[in-house]
Amino acid sequence: MSVRTKINFRGVMKKFSKSNMIKLQQFTANEIVTVTDPFVPFSEGYLKNSATIATDGSWFKYDMPYARRLYYNPQFNLKGAPQRGGMWVQRSMAINQTAIEKAMTAYMERL
Repeated sequence: MSVRTKINFRGVMKKFSKSNMIKLQQFTANEIVTVTDPFVPFSEGYLKNSATIATDGSWFKYDMPYARRLYYNPQFNLKGAPQRGGMWVQRSMAINQTAIEKAMTAYMERL
């Protein structure tokens, strides 16, 4: 079982060409995975290192057999807790959303 997160870009899609939109999606997905890294449960690093981003950047996933169980069960006591634990994408986004938005804005200006 894996944990997959879809990224919604509907409001931005009208402003960019398809190729630039794909570049923006790839950039954003990469930024989210990067800032989420310290929140992903860690024992030996397999789950943290299993992050996969779609070629068009529309989604990313953590693909290990136990990913879903750890994601939806925050009561597990893990190395690095309480920062590392369940619901890692939502918790990371709650803290890092403005930083990701600023990085996206700067990237959009370069396109």
